[in-house]
Amino acid sequence: MKTQEALQHKSAARIPPGWHARHVPPHPETTLELVCSYAGGRYGRTRMEAYDGDQLVHSALYDYARWEGHAGGQLLMADFVAAAEKALAASQSGNPGATSTPQGLVSQITAATARFGVTVEETPSGFIHFRAPSEMCLMLHVTAGELKSERFLLNWYVAIDSAKELDQSKLRWSVNPHHRAKATGAAHGVNELLEQIEAGFACAHTGEAFVLPAPEKRRVSEKINGMDVVRVNGRRYEWNETFSGYWTVGGEPQMLYHSDLAGAAVGQGQV
Repeated sequence: MKTQEALQHKSAARIPPGWHARHVPPHPETTLELVCSYAGGRYGRTRMEAYDGDQLVHSALYDYARWEGHAGGQLLMADFVAAAEKALAASQSGNPGATSTPQGLVSQITAATARFGVTVEETPSGFIHFRAPSEMCLMLHVTAGELKSERFLLNWYVAIDSAKELDQSKLRWSVNPHHRAKATGAAHGVNELLEQIEAGFACAHTGEAFVLPAPEKRRVSEKINGMDVVRVNGRRYEWNETFSGYWTVGGEPQMLYHSDLAGAAVGQGQV
């Protein structure tokens, strides 16, 4: 029988670089090993993982407000454990019907990408975000209707605070040419979906999915003197909070890059 100290050591070994061990809140009894970690400082994110032996069967990511707003995660544990045990049962059944529900598919994706450190965050709107330490992220909208039609839209994106850009030459999906921070693809059938997702995170894990522009060619990712609207050589840009950058107003959308500021006249734009 494993000692508590051995279990704690094993749990600590599961935590990826950049994350820190956190106490697992009180939870319903389960045979699964639960691991809790956090990243991003006091107001950062918390991750819960459930393992059956060495197999990751379920994970979830919570922002600061949701975690602390549920008694430091304690009120989230019943749902987390129930979802983890359901995922374990589906994986052990060997039944293809395990992917007949959105939760079953999410569990399969979680298992297929576990070695890349991928975490999962489900939003109330039905969108599911998969995020890896490599800064590659994927957004899916999985419903019973999409499972029935077996047509899926994959929305890949680079973490908002990353300086990386997607490399079109190494990816099979269509990369947005304006900012190269997003790519869109499609999959027909669950098997193709799983294959594409695993391939995408594998490519990101090795670094092949990205290019790192020279400093002067990187987008302006912080507000200039706190301004929400700026004019650069007479062209108006507005701050986009979602993409942490400035975008042109009117015409073909363009992001503001550091190279655009070299020798340029920069001033306050009109809101």
